[in-house]
Amino acid sequence: GVSLLCHPPLTSTSQVDCDSCLTGVGGRFGDLYYSEQLPPFITQLQLSITHLEMLNLLVATRLFASKWTHHTVTLGCDNAASVSVLQTGRSRDRLLAACAKQMWILATAHDVTLAPVHRSGDTMQQLGVDALSRSHLSPRFRNIIGQLLQNGTRIRVPPALFTLPPV
Repeated sequence: GVSLLCHPPLTSTSQVDCDSCLTGVGGRFGDLYYSEQLPPFITQLQLSITHLEMLNLLVATRLFASKWTHHTVTLGCDNAASVSVLQTGRSRDRLLAACAKQMWILATAHDVTLAPVHRSGDTMQQLGVDALSRSHLSPRFRNIIGQLLQNGTRIRVPPALFTLPPV
């Protein structure tokens, strides 16, 4: 990827994986995870899946940035368009660009280097992240989460973290 800001090489690395569906989001950072249904003020907007994936990456950054200080963070996402915006710093879509801008500001404020990577849908299923975004849809997804994240700690995401950035 391309870093828009010059950061010194950091020795510590962390991995975060995020996934979205049209009605929910999920993310995993070490033994911490979240699995939330989208708030009504977001679902009413009927955003595209690309917008929802980028919003979820922003939510994860808002939620965990203070824990990432002095780290290089690998942001895993199965949406190639969202990853491309973060890697290149380019987008013709104003909402994608606004989300990316807020992520970079948070990263700079916490001395974090973001390293976005595209992960396949299969990889996201194996990691259980796919089930996190869909846990509200079926008990099958909740069972997958229970098996994969037995020792994990669930974090609740305050609805305010889903607020869209100004475009």
